Amino acid sequence: MPTQQPLTGFHRKPLSHAILIACLSLGTTALSAPLNLAQAQTENSALHSFNIPAGNLETALQQFAAQSGISLAYSPERVQGRQSAGVQGQYSTASALQSMLAGSGLYASAQPNGSYRLELAQTSVDSTALPTAVVYGGRLNPDEVGHNNVYNENVTSVYQGREELQRFQTSNPGDVFKGMNGVYSMDTRSSQAITPNIRGITGEGRVPLTIDGTEQSTNVWLHTFGVGNRSYVDPALFRSIEVEKGTSLSRGIKSGVGGSVNVRTIEANDIIPEGDNWGVEANLKASSNTNTPKHDASSFYGKDYRDIPGASRSNTDAIQIHNNPRNKGSSSKTNTDDHSEMLTIAGRNEFFDVLVSRSERKSGNYYAGKNNSNKYKGHDIYNEKTTDRFIPNLTKLYYAGDEVFNTSSETDTTLIKSNLYFTGEQKIGLQFMRTNTVFGETTPGDTILNWQYREAFEKTATDQNIDIDWDYYRFVHERPRTKLRLDSYKIDYEAKPLDSNILNLEASLWHTKTNGTRYQTGAHPYGITNDDQTNALLHDYDWWMTNYPEYADFLTEPDHDGIIHPEGRQWTTHDRTGFDLSNQFILSDSLQLLLATSYQQEKLNEKVQSSGKQSNGLFPDGAGLHRSTGILGPRSGERKEYSALFNLSWQANDWLNLTAGTRYTRYKGKDVGLAKMRRLRDENFKTTQQKTGVLLEWGELLTDEENLAFQQAIANGTVFQFIDKHGEVSISNTNSHAYLYWKKSAFVPIKDGKLDSSQNPFANGQIDTSKLYQTVDNPLRADGTPNIANQVAVLRPTGGTYGKDIYERLDASQGWEMPEEQSGDAFSPVLSATARITPFGTTFIRYAQTTRFASINELTSGTLINGQLGNLAINGASKPERSTNWEIGYAHDLRQFFPNLLAADARISYYNTEIKDFFDRDIYYNTIQFDKKKTQGIELQSRFDSGNYFGSFGATYRLKQKLCDKDYASGMDPIYNRIPDCITGGFPGTYSGNSLQPRYSIDALMGTRLFNDRLELGWRSTYHKGAENKQLDKLLASEQGPGGYGTYISDAWFTGGLDGFYWQSVLLHDIYANYNLNNNFSVNLGVTNLTDEYYLDPMSKSLLPAPGRTVSAGVTINF
Repeated sequence: MPTQQPLTGFHRKPLSHAILIACLSLGTTALSAPLNLAQAQTENSALHSFNIPAGNLETALQQFAAQSGISLAYSPERVQGRQSAGVQGQYSTASALQSMLAGSGLYASAQPNGSYRLELAQTSVDSTALPTAVVYGGRLNPDEVGHNNVYNENVTSVYQGREELQRFQTSNPGDVFKGMNGVYSMDTRSSQAITPNIRGITGEGRVPLTIDGTEQSTNVWLHTFGVGNRSYVDPALFRSIEVEKGTSLSRGIKSGVGGSVNVRTIEANDIIPEGDNWGVEANLKASSNTNTPKHDASSFYGKDYRDIPGASRSNTDAIQIHNNPRNKGSSSKTNTDDHSEMLTIAGRNEFFDVLVSRSERKSGNYYAGKNNSNKYKGHDIYNEKTTDRFIPNLTKLYYAGDEVFNTSSETDTTLIKSNLYFTGEQKIGLQFMRTNTVFGETTPGDTILNWQYREAFEKTATDQNIDIDWDYYRFVHERPRTKLRLDSYKIDYEAKPLDSNILNLEASLWHTKTNGTRYQTGAHPYGITNDDQTNALLHDYDWWMTNYPEYADFLTEPDHDGIIHPEGRQWTTHDRTGFDLSNQFILSDSLQLLLATSYQQEKLNEKVQSSGKQSNGLFPDGAGLHRSTGILGPRSGERKEYSALFNLSWQANDWLNLTAGTRYTRYKGKDVGLAKMRRLRDENFKTTQQKTGVLLEWGELLTDEENLAFQQAIANGTVFQFIDKHGEVSISNTNSHAYLYWKKSAFVPIKDGKLDSSQNPFANGQIDTSKLYQTVDNPLRADGTPNIANQVAVLRPTGGTYGKDIYERLDASQGWEMPEEQSGDAFSPVLSATARITPFGTTFIRYAQTTRFASINELTSGTLINGQLGNLAINGASKPERSTNWEIGYAHDLRQFFPNLLAADARISYYNTEIKDFFDRDIYYNTIQFDKKKTQGIELQSRFDSGNYFGSFGATYRLKQKLCDKDYASGMDPIYNRIPDCITGGFPGTYSGNSLQPRYSIDALMGTRLFNDRLELGWRSTYHKGAENKQLDKLLASEQGPGGYGTYISDAWFTGGLDGFYWQSVLLHDIYANYNLNNNFSVNLGVTNLTDEYYLDPMSKSLLPAPGRTVSAGVTINF
């Protein structure tokens, strides 16, 4: 039977699936009541010839009725004074109506008898001049609306519907952004999560990702790279992704300073054929280019390492298990190690609908590509005069065609949805979704250490002429996999009576819960435990074996316990609860008002496995990194945020729409983790001192006249009076060639976590810094005698290039003070104007502000270094980020020139965003607020569809992406002040520095439909320009400085923390074919990375090459 085939893939939990199928069978039987629905959508899809010119809407509607034979019902007052763009060419009834009503503020509702009724559009009042969607029996065609909104809304956006999402199998969830130009997922290969980056802006609250209106992102500790904001998702359940690239007040959208990502999961209407009351959909897919890991990395626990081939002891109590990657050889790996199954059953009647879906996927480690791997070879990482050092020699870790460790995963998701319908267009929705995922993970902290070990050991081997088999020592490891469970619950209510202008209500209450276990504290995951005496004996044995290997035959390894136990575990629980309420009022035919409010509270609790290991730097046992994670990494806090907004939309005339609104936000947050540690009197969290500033010390060469006066004072015995009058004098050194310098100093205080450059004499103009590079020929020596053929610096630092840190000791009572609750509030206005300047052209301008308060990770920044707390813990986190975004755009309906096309649009946008008081971290992992972050660019999006052929083209050109702060720049180089106030990407060690998008990127799609649309073929190409930072290249190459360590610009820059890895330019091609054998059965074939490129994804923090050529095949069964 056809229904049996989908079950063959459900092999992991047969009992649960049997129960699921039984329940669904009963459910669909109960839903067999006849439905009273509108005519099938297919009746409206036949093509008609239309020739209706632009002009008065009422006249256009009369012509439409005459040419189509369709009856229209509308109130004359509703259409009076409105204009229509008209329609010419071959269109379906739905498409023709949509084109005619675009921008009119009306939509057409299909009636059971085949006629249409015109109603006022009740869309978000933040989105004006929208194309009007046609409603079939009260059902919107959501993908048609989403694609059209890209070219007609006054918020720049990109959209993918279910059809686009099903074309290609994803290797990682972040792959769903492919084809969505200018939208990326940060570090997409390191885990099964999405970290959105839009226009170079990323981070919690900056680009919220919501799934059906719920938010479940969490922060993940990434060691030396700080924290990453991740949303663990299962793309198999996605039905659409809408990305807004800027701030908005759009209804149903959680917008941040950088935009938003709005994901919708599948609905009953996606499964049930039009006109039926139940439906079943089964999807089976398999992909090549993966292999199940050779070993389950967790299976070694409880075993003696001496019984495991390739295992050895390292640093007394850490166990290394040698396991080099496999290589796919000359052909792609074809097996069933990557397969997925999904079964969805839905039913409905006039009172309710229900959907139950189960998705499972198992995927092995993927293989890297093979072509152009030479792009990641031969880069000198020790050359500090160029940013080329940031391009990693990735092939030293993973060869072309290698298996990439820690990329396997197993995911299963259950989704249950139901809607109850009541009279008066009311609806109550219930939803539950659970995702269990087990996946390999490679954190940046781990990968950068392995990379540095490999480079350092090779340099040492080369310098000392040591022959090493690098094919054996690969410095990559398979780790125990991360385990996560994510639950989401939601109940929503809608009341949208068509005859009411004051009631259009949406309300929802939701809760999400994330529980996870990760082996990512930095400690090696395999450890052994022995008593102190045994450890001491092992340490001595290891020392002799390392330093005197010639005595190995005379040494006996001490008896010890070799049972492996887990190390480096980190547990996370993150709960969010939210409430959203909005109502839209139609005050008149030209005036609409949106009122909305929302509330969200979250609780984050993280803890790290305690370890008795003693720190031995950052060597393979990872003890030092683990200890730093225990202090810097875990966050535990509570946060609440409330917001309210209004937005007024005024249709000033038939071509101009104006909107004005504002959002009010208030938040509270507290650091419960720090409070707990202080209640427990954990010495790691006791404050003992506070850094108050930096003391700069320098000497200024005495002139010959001053030198002679000083010598005279010595001779006269009045040297002390001379010093009291003129200042203290220092001698450059103790030999006979010493010179005399005035001894000078200045204290530069800390303000808001940064050195106050206004009080730095080298930065505020009090000192002529050109003297740092000036010399004097043959000045007098300290003894007053002349010097010959010598040049002496006029002004030189004497207390170090970066000054001396000054601390204030705190009394004992301050050491255990409890952190205070943080709070703040702010208003954020949004204004826009949209003008349909021609029947086919629309232009808009938008001014929008958004405020963002500190996230839990930021407000609980309990960093303790040298016994002092981080900046926000001292100064509070009441001041928000404030984003100001200007956008100007123009969209044109190209059917003006190609009237026979079903769709043809182009849109170009210019954006300029400035975020003041931008939260980021400094080199000490301390969260501070930088002065501003700037992004600026141009975006192009276009599409066409002739029926037989279709395509799209998108391009982004980044004009500017800078992080600015005069005080921070000066603090990096307080004497010479050569670091620019604004730096492309960001300062070293900041998250911004790792989120620099490509200067330009291009996405293109071409496709064709054949055999009466039964066969669809498509080709997608994506180009990313390689990472570049011309400003930093120029800065490093200049090498300004008098000479000596600490005096060059590169010394100041590379003292400031880690920069991200750079990627090389890459052009990727993907192809697909989808064949519908009939209405119930379709086959899909796809190939991603067609040319098998070896490449690193843009903005990768982990050194993991992307998947090579991957062939996927799938079948979809509908009935």
